[in-house]
Amino acid sequence: MVEDHIQEEAFYREALKLGLDRDDTIVRRRMRQKMEFLSASDKPLAPADGDLQAFLDQNLEKFALAPELSFRQLYFSKERRGETARADASRVLEELTDGTLADGDAGARGDPSLWPEPILLATPNEIDGNFGDGFASRLWEIRDGRWAGPVESQFGFHLVRINERRAGRNPELAEIRADVEREWKFLRRKELRQNLYRELRDRYDVTIQWPEKGGEGSKMDTRK
Repeated sequence: MVEDHIQEEAFYREALKLGLDRDDTIVRRRMRQKMEFLSASDKPLAPADGDLQAFLDQNLEKFALAPELSFRQLYFSKERRGETARADASRVLEELTDGTLADGDAGARGDPSLWPEPILLATPNEIDGNFGDGFASRLWEIRDGRWAGPVESQFGFHLVRINERRAGRNPELAEIRADVEREWKFLRRKELRQNLYRELRDRYDVTIQWPEKGGEGSKMDTRK
């Protein structure tokens, strides 16, 4: 172990003498990452509740809770039933509406699927992710507590009964403190890195050479 350490140190020092660190993109990026890390590591990143509340108030749209629905659905597959899928769904809806078919027996009239039964408190994005774009918006038009449809998805037709509906809202800090603190720290570290960069840039004279438009040569733009 001692000999290995000596070997590593010897090769490292000789590499520095040859300037190998200056032409290695990976080494340069690693050193930049270390500098950026140091820019934040010596600064306190323990926000008070007041800081987090102010940050939440300024970014309500980012942390807003989406509306949610809980619902049951009976699925009628286009693949299995072909052109009769919509008519089959409509016939079952009539039976549910006039009471000739009980809710408990309705599941056997639809086709099997991998969706959970019932679907609990799903957001519009989650619903569309399972049933296809636009499906969630059609569910929001259905009255609660009664079977409706058929609602078409990319897979077939569905009879749907809304069991619970929750409106979107702005959460309290106590509900999402961990999420707010994580985002606050991310942006704070980003700000510290930018501050360090501006401070370091002011130490150098920067010369930028742009190619001439429509010809050879270059023009020089010198900035501090």
